[in-house]
Amino acid sequence: MQAQELFPIPVVFIIFNRPETTEKVFSEIQKIKPKQLFVIADGPRAQVPGEKEKCDAVRDMVLNGIHWNCQILTNFSEINLGCKIRISSGLNWVFSHVDCAIILEDDCLPNPSFFHFCELMLKKYRNDPRIMMIAGTNYLSEKECPDFSYFFSQLFPIWGWATWKRAWTLYDINMTHWPLMKKDEYLKSIYNNKLFIHYIERIFDDVFSGKDDTWDAQWFYSCIVHRGLCIMPSKNLVSNIGIAGTRPQIKQFINRPIFQLNLLNINEPPIILVHPKIERNELKNLLNMAGYSYFKYFCTILLKRIGIFNFIENIYLKIRG
Repeated sequence: MQAQELFPIPVVFIIFNRPETTEKVFSEIQKIKPKQLFVIADGPRAQVPGEKEKCDAVRDMVLNGIHWNCQILTNFSEINLGCKIRISSGLNWVFSHVDCAIILEDDCLPNPSFFHFCELMLKKYRNDPRIMMIAGTNYLSEKECPDFSYFFSQLFPIWGWATWKRAWTLYDINMTHWPLMKKDEYLKSIYNNKLFIHYIERIFDDVFSGKDDTWDAQWFYSCIVHRGLCIMPSKNLVSNIGIAGTRPQIKQFINRPIFQLNLLNINEPPIILVHPKIERNELKNLLNMAGYSYFKYFCTILLKRIGIFNFIENIYLKIRG
């Protein structure tokens, strides 16, 4: 029997302390057998009992589960760097070695066609500076999806995605110009949805101020600063099976169904353009899944003005666990 050909695009696997989800995601990586595998891991938090053992178990699981002939590169931190520094520094390291990569975190379960879709798109748009990334996530319902195999979006979801070194070098972890952009209402030049603008502004404010220890908002910011676009598949190819982190868990985002994308007959969109109707549906669905409404927005503004918003939000976060 002829041996399976190794997958040619480098794959990045970001792990931490969750054996259950890590095993499920890694099983999909094992099936495609990437020629190069980058593994990024944060260190355990000193104040969390038993976390070191979980981190060690996850690292051992991955390294002991590589049964094909590939180049393995690891970037393991022995101390906890936190989401913002660990993932951003890890991806800096990856793109110091390669010109493009597919990136999966330990809770992002892909359909097998996700890898091959990324491979096709990475090759096709390698030298097109308008395209910043390829996503595995699709926020549209089946009836809202276009007839094409993929479309162009001004959203930049990172639950299973791919990009090039040329794009990642534009990443601005400090969101340097955000205060000026907010003052000049820059987002209004991109999105025609006031509620979505409010939603993104709040996220950007929290990250810029240091309230939220994350890295992905800065990537979203960097993409829109450079007027970039994201390629999204016509079907959802990745499901988040365990959101955890600094933000409250949003149940509508997790365990979404994934589908097989027909890659034997790619139906190309005729022009690189964001379709207004598709974007309206994307923004509507994203806001619904995030539970963000005008009522919530105006309540937030009112509570901030009377000075008790942070107090109430902290109580809410403690209740949510």
